[in-house]
Amino acid sequence: MKQIKIFGLALVAMFALVSAAMATSAMAVEVVLPDIHIALGEAFPVKASGEIKAEPLAAKLETALKEPIIATSVKAELEATALVALGPLILVFKGTKQKTTECLGEGEAKETITVKGEYHLLDKLFENKLALFLLALFPELKLVCGKLKITVIPPAITRITGVTDMVDTTTFGTQPKCVGAGKQEFTEFENDAGENKTKQLLLANLGLGKENACEQFEKELVLTSNKMIEFLF
Repeated sequence: MKQIKIFGLALVAMFALVSAAMATSAMAVEVVLPDIHIALGEAFPVKASGEIKAEPLAAKLETALKEPIIATSVKAELEATALVALGPLILVFKGTKQKTTECLGEGEAKETITVKGEYHLLDKLFENKLALFLLALFPELKLVCGKLKITVIPPAITRITGVTDMVDTTTFGTQPKCVGAGKQEFTEFENDAGENKTKQLLLANLGLGKENACEQFEKELVLTSNKMIEFLF
């Protein structure tokens, strides 16, 4: 009987240790979202902007089955209004065409497409190192190319370049890329609980129904902030 009691106590102790280890493990995978810090003595908001221009192509939106929409310039503006992982984002594309047909956002000027939305900062492993990413969210975008009406459906994910964790900077960059027709380079991230990867696909309807789409900048777009900042990720 005494041996049975000792055995029972040992099982209870083992169960307690396993439970504690599992709880610790669960806590360990919890992900803290990255954010933007400002230099001591500065105050929010912080604004950053940048632009790329290239003839005949600075950026493109494409699917696997349709002629891409191209732009000759892209201007990006984002703002950090507080110590959080998100904020307002504006992208303005100029010189937008599909082949020789002019494209524009509904109600916009000639060859102009404006995307107004929100960015969310994310981090994930990239080439065996933790890297900073940006998830762009925006309402469905309505475009017109000649007689063709086009819908672009968010979100899109891109990597933030030129930054180091907890190092002061006033510049950072990004360059979304296509790795195939209609295939965005990055499409997944882990949620803030460190759980399963969440797939987010940019979609577009260019007249043939909803298709996977991708956005590509032909060179890195570097943004400059109006205050010294550091990214924590």
